Amino acid sequence: MITPEQFKRACGTLLGIVNKQSAISAQASLGDKTAMESLTEADQQLNEDTLRVLVMGKFSSGKSTFLNALMGQKLLPAKPTPTTAVIGEIVYSDNAGATLFPKKGYAGGNKPFCIKVEELSKYIVIDHTVPQTDKKKVENPFQKILIKYPLAICKHGIMFVDSPGLDDPTCHDTITKDYLPTADAILYCMNSSQAFSAADKVEIERLISLGYKSIIFVLTYYDVLLYNDEMNGTIDAEDAKRHYIKQLSKYTDLGENGIFFVGSLPALNAKLNNKPELLIRSNFPPLEKRLEEILFNEKGRMKLLKALYSTRRVNRTTSQHLTDLIEVANSDRSGLSERIHSAQTKLNQAQAKANEILSQFRFSSSSIINGAKDRGRHFFLSEILPNIAAWTSEFTPNEDQSISMWHPKRTGAAFTEGCIKYVQSRIETKMAEWCDKQLVNGYVLPQLETLTKQQNANLESYEEDLKKVRTTLNLSLDSDAINEEESAGKANRIVSAIAGAFLNPASLVTGGAFGWKGLVASLVATLVGGIVLGIVSLFTPVGWPALIITWILAALTGGAFVGGNIESNIKKKIAEKMKEELSKQQESVAANIGTTVSDVLDKVQNAVASGLNAPVEQFKKLLSEAQKSVNAEGSEIQARVAEYSKLRSENTALANDMDSFAQSLNA
Repeated sequence: MITPEQFKRACGTLLGIVNKQSAISAQASLGDKTAMESLTEADQQLNEDTLRVLVMGKFSSGKSTFLNALMGQKLLPAKPTPTTAVIGEIVYSDNAGATLFPKKGYAGGNKPFCIKVEELSKYIVIDHTVPQTDKKKVENPFQKILIKYPLAICKHGIMFVDSPGLDDPTCHDTITKDYLPTADAILYCMNSSQAFSAADKVEIERLISLGYKSIIFVLTYYDVLLYNDEMNGTIDAEDAKRHYIKQLSKYTDLGENGIFFVGSLPALNAKLNNKPELLIRSNFPPLEKRLEEILFNEKGRMKLLKALYSTRRVNRTTSQHLTDLIEVANSDRSGLSERIHSAQTKLNQAQAKANEILSQFRFSSSSIINGAKDRGRHFFLSEILPNIAAWTSEFTPNEDQSISMWHPKRTGAAFTEGCIKYVQSRIETKMAEWCDKQLVNGYVLPQLETLTKQQNANLESYEEDLKKVRTTLNLSLDSDAINEEESAGKANRIVSAIAGAFLNPASLVTGGAFGWKGLVASLVATLVGGIVLGIVSLFTPVGWPALIITWILAALTGGAFVGGNIESNIKKKIAEKMKEELSKQQESVAANIGTTVSDVLDKVQNAVASGLNAPVEQFKKLLSEAQKSVNAEGSEIQARVAEYSKLRSENTALANDMDSFAQSLNA
């Protein structure tokens, strides 16, 4: 198991290996642009070694007290009423402090400014003792707050992201766009006394549809249930625990091992006052251990393996390139000019085949994009719009969203806004499921697979021309066997190129799926991300949702909903207006799907181009090296051979270092 300290040291060690490999490959004039870029990416990954923990949940689910307990310090304001919709990022620093990032139009200016951590409440807590008018909803003027503190749990690169409440519409969209894509772990908090509400279920299903399968569920206030049992002689806490484990275990790949019942306040008290027995009773230690396993032993290890795999692959490519350079330099110079000319002819033929394959990929992309747009438009019209009324009817307002005729404007706006956001979540979930089952598995992936199979003849001809270049230059054929792509079949070079563009390369090291099956999850994640962000953009608060809210408020204050169930009547009108507005957006939805698929296909084309062109470029360098030897003096040639041999020895030593590093990760 990798500890936080080991993870930090491993990042430093591997970063040194990456830098050495970059230097060796540059000196060897590798010329493989994609390979060199992968080293740059590995360097960036290791320098940016932050592991992000996203803490989610509704208002008053105990998130702030839980985070305080996890960190062992009372940093965040914790109140029984909602605080505010400002997102908090918590990172390690030797010196405590906080930075506030204002929203545009903030009275104090738009530039971030620093405050003391003791002043947090002054800026981010809503004062519920101040009467609120119907004229304006209380909003926080800050985008986010960055809290720096010397917390042991954050010292080795952990960032906690506190999402104040999923009930808040702004928070929902910001989390979806800016934080979910980079989250290494998700902690979903619920109050043990009222867990897994309808709103929780919708949000959890949305997270799963977006690809987050290993959610950690934290049920807070469990100490309150235990206290009530102790006072009343009941076993309600244990009954509740069994019930929620049964309900929630099917919503996480972690099963029962991903569900924790904790007492945050006792845990915080225990850490602040050094009470180990109280800490054990709070059930916090098992959660902290599991979190460490996920972050450092799983996510951290995966980050290291990804960088290691990329570097090892460049190392093998560099080794082959140096071996080829040595063989070319040492080759018999009699008839060398003729062999160079013949090899150039074969290389030109290989380049022509590569261009033909790429041309076919580009030609087919337009058809795939249009097909995706047609399928998306049909799904939106047949499965999204007809369900708007049912989803609107499902919406259950919380206390702050229920309609009150004493405050019709404020409560009407909160009710309508909450209902629209609920439907948005259902649309996001439904579109994500469609993307997985129908768009990727049912259409895009089969199209790519068919296209690749159609290119088998060109690929075989391309590979044969490359082999002829090697034999013409008297290069050993078996040195080309360093590539891992062999297992991918006849279309190995294309499959490997696409896989390298979308798959987490570490999965290849750890025995993950390769080829088309391995591409599924990555393609789904890429496409779902783009499509869901397109849905989020449709619900811009200043757009048509604001018009619906204005219309509902006017109707509500004008007495249009008098008689019968007011909330039910408002829901029907919201559904009618949403369906009307979303019907106008069908082309925007189709266009976004087309753009997202187009971006993916561009990435596919670039990956295939790199996979096909890289060997051609390397052979061009070999031919240039061979040309140098035609009229060169023997001493000059031997000097080059000595230089290449030295680099190859350094490259081999570095490969051994990588093997030792990999063994240490698996120990």
